[in-house]
Amino acid sequence: MIIKHDNIEMYFSKRLFQDLVIYVDQVVNFDEDSVFLIDGKESAGKSKFARQITWVISYILKKYHNINRDFNTNNIYFKLEEYIKSSLKGQKYQVNVLDESRKILNRRNIMNKDSRKFTDYLSECRKFNQFHIIILPAFHDIDKYIILWRTKLLLHCIKEITREGKIQRGHFKNYPLNDNVMYCWDEGRYRYPHWNPKKYGGYEDRFSKEEAFHDIDKLIDIQKKSMEEKYINEGKKENKYKIKYGEAITNCKTELGVSKTAHLFGLSKSRVYQYIV
Repeated sequence: MIIKHDNIEMYFSKRLFQDLVIYVDQVVNFDEDSVFLIDGKESAGKSKFARQITWVISYILKKYHNINRDFNTNNIYFKLEEYIKSSLKGQKYQVNVLDESRKILNRRNIMNKDSRKFTDYLSECRKFNQFHIIILPAFHDIDKYIILWRTKLLLHCIKEITREGKIQRGHFKNYPLNDNVMYCWDEGRYRYPHWNPKKYGGYEDRFSKEEAFHDIDKLIDIQKKSMEEKYINEGKKENKYKIKYGEAITNCKTELGVSKTAHLFGLSKSRVYQYIV
């Protein structure tokens, strides 16, 4: 089906749209919240798919419930602290996206501080009536409590190689959350059910200006983590922003401007100017 919303026209799976209508109605009218899991291989299009689902939820809220929640990338986070802080301060029916969450939700580190904090938060945040989209490589890494009791949708993005050798994105499988999924989780071998998924659909592999800024934010987060790890490993006592941070800031300044770059790196504007060469 074709959806028109916020001056954007996009194809979206009709069957998934019907599911989202039901879940949005539960959140608005029955004091619920919704947790959606999106997994798949690296560069399978998980982040784009999550943004499109966010956009469709915004459309459903406006059309069927007369609630305005503008679509943007401001509620997409890579750090757990920022994700929880945004959710706590956010409005009802806000969509929160946790991207690049493999370190937080890694099954091998299930008892670490962040993993426990995330599970505890999801067990207590229903009263906020929000939507939570969690992006990770495999649903097997998430805590069993979340997959068993909190998840409404499990969407598996597919990346395929065509006969021409090109990468094809834009398809997904919607697995029903039943004993077959839990068997694969318990097995711990990163398998998916052999039985046919509930629904098999497609989405557009498209790129917009909003998505470009999101991908820039993702790149900045990766650069910051890399520099912080290098600073810690080398045991340097001088200001950590002097360890090649100037290069990362310079790369971001052109796309984001001084103000947003300063905010992302936690620096003053004058400090940003100082390290831009």
